[in-house]
Amino acid sequence: LRPISEPAGFKFTQVAANAVLYFMVLFVYSPMAPITSWVMAVCFILLISGYRHQLIYIYPNEGDSGGQIWIGFIGIMQTCMLIAEITITGYLALKKAAVATPLMTPLLVITILFNFYIRQRHFKVPSRLPARNCLKNDLKNQAGGEMDFDFVSRKYLQPALQSKEDVYPDNLNVKPSVTRAEAESDSVSQTV
Repeated sequence: LRPISEPAGFKFTQVAANAVLYFMVLFVYSPMAPITSWVMAVCFILLISGYRHQLIYIYPNEGDSGGQIWIGFIGIMQTCMLIAEITITGYLALKKAAVATPLMTPLLVITILFNFYIRQRHFKVPSRLPARNCLKNDLKNQAGGEMDFDFVSRKYLQPALQSKEDVYPDNLNVKPSVTRAEAESDSVSQTV
């Protein structure tokens, strides 16, 4: 027997697999039986309250995967969304809903385009830069004292924001009485 203050390891894979199963049931069956959404909502509320307490206060956070579980989970959720949309489209086609079935096509196209967009843009950083490496770099930067960010000062501004003078359209006849340079000098003198 172990003391109660040393809990056994938390089985993240088993809990994640169960959550994925619940989401699959929710996405696949909710178009056909909307009561499934209410049942799963109660299930998720109970799971959130239990696992939040367990993961924050009881178990150590040794199961950090650096965001790799999230990537797989989002991929599965996108697949479940597509299956749910195809299911409801097929159901509407079987019911001979001549207006509703073609109107589901833009939803399917938008979901597929969203899947491509997410896979191209948002999974690059977590797949190449895990959270532990980011934490190490942040701690190393903090240990060195205050960082100097002058190397990025005014580098990523639009051309209109880079100039000291305000830029107005050619057809604007009225110019404001206070320029940007005067306003900046007033704000600097007030802070000093």
